[in-house]
Amino acid sequence: MDRVEQIVDELMEAYRSQRVRLWLANFSDMRDADDFGQWGGLVRIAAEAHVKQWRPEREDLVERLRDKSPDTDEFGFDSALEELLPLALSSFANELTSRRVPREVVQRASGLFSLRPPLQQWRMD
Repeated sequence: MDRVEQIVDELMEAYRSQRVRLWLANFSDMRDADDFGQWGGLVRIAAEAHVKQWRPEREDLVERLRDKSPDTDEFGFDSALEELLPLALSSFANELTSRRVPREVVQRASGLFSLRPPLQQWRMD
């Protein structure tokens, strides 16, 4: 097993144990939530399901990291972690596209996910 595979296995374990996870933006806090128009409900439901169901594919992650040529000593877990979000976004875009969501809506929906939890908004009424 080479260095890339070891790092991918560490990342996969961190994802399984939820030390690393995919987060969804809070729709009510998003300025552009209305930009989804008639597709808003579908995008929201699909995004919520995606966060719960999506798991990175080991082979896809290994291939993606090898394509990045991680030959430097600086390559490690954090570098590999940065590749999870593009994989999740690609998977989500494919799902929306298969549901015939227009391309411009799919592009806007890419801003819904993060590998960091959204900031909490406290309201004092």
